[in-house]
Amino acid sequence: MDVLTIQLEPREGRPGLAARLAINGRDLIELVAAAEAGLGVATPGTYGPASAPKLLMLDGCIGTDEPDSDGDGREATVLFCDCGEPGCWPLLARIVATPETVTWQQFRQPYRDQWSYEQLGPFVFDREEYDDAIVAAINEHARRDRAE
Repeated sequence: MDVLTIQLEPREGRPGLAARLAINGRDLIELVAAAEAGLGVATPGTYGPASAPKLLMLDGCIGTDEPDSDGDGREATVLFCDCGEPGCWPLLARIVATPETVTWQQFRQPYRDQWSYEQLGPFVFDREEYDDAIVAAINEHARRDRAE
């Protein structure tokens, strides 16, 4: 199984914390950069860590409440543009949750439909470990927020 880790860090030039995602110990931004380099595009995407509250706690986040009844999952933003705006240059993934696993698949850049991310994923996480990583990041965010 794949392993998701979430590291909170200060947002460069902005207030608040960012959530840096890693899969199997490798930064998701690096994984995506490698996938985009394989596309031979002149200007790859510029991604940055997402605002922790936007990624972890709002609608469209990477968290999962209930297993998917139809097995189709839902599309969620997993990376934001390096400017910090969620809709500017997002990377999307279809997140499919079952009681045992959470799968990230079908990555796409909505502003570049011709770009294929077939070589990126799918990533299959143990459901309990995945949920624990998100809850730990949310709790750490709340703890740091209270400390400020």
